[in-house]
Amino acid sequence: MMDFTLTVYNMLSWRKVIYGTVLGCVCITADSVMTMPFVANNATLRAITDNAGHALIGFCTWSAVSGLDTTNSVLQSILCGVFASILDIDHFISAKSLKLKDAVSLPSRPLFHATSLIPVIASVIALIEYFCAGKYRLKPVWLIFTTAWLSHHLRDAVRRGLWFWPIGSTPALPYWLYMICILSLPVVSHLIFKLTATMETERAASYNQI
Repeated sequence: MMDFTLTVYNMLSWRKVIYGTVLGCVCITADSVMTMPFVANNATLRAITDNAGHALIGFCTWSAVSGLDTTNSVLQSILCGVFASILDIDHFISAKSLKLKDAVSLPSRPLFHATSLIPVIASVIALIEYFCAGKYRLKPVWLIFTTAWLSHHLRDAVRRGLWFWPIGSTPALPYWLYMICILSLPVVSHLIFKLTATMETERAASYNQI
């Protein structure tokens, strides 16, 4: 109980509250920029701006988790931003073309935009991490990946809902609900991060005793 209380206290530290506030401001600003005429009326600029928004939101989301207090936490946040941005590569894969016009003119959403795919990919990454424990310092990559892709899916869901293939899609999320979800995401990720870190420490201690 004491460990959980300390985790909640650390999660709500003034620094992470500030990062959470910055995250909310970034979300609103990124979406506001998308509505500006010179962006909305230019397909290329709109696509670049939208993807940059995903990357920045991904970075800020993990920053609220890690606190950006170490080099490793900064690298983790950058990785989260990259994951959030690279998701859109499936537009080009589905279009079978490198032309932006083809990528943004798909008749349906491409594969990586299926929210039901996230736990599948995250599980594969987690297994790789488990068997490669100690090989690199950016763990837990599976959680960074999940946080990044969820931040992307939640933002897209304001327009098109969440797509749970093969079941179907939810209605478009009201903006207020999107903001609640996106601001709750680093809180949940932080709790999972601390839980997995504790489990890993206990597992390492047990292994050393053998």
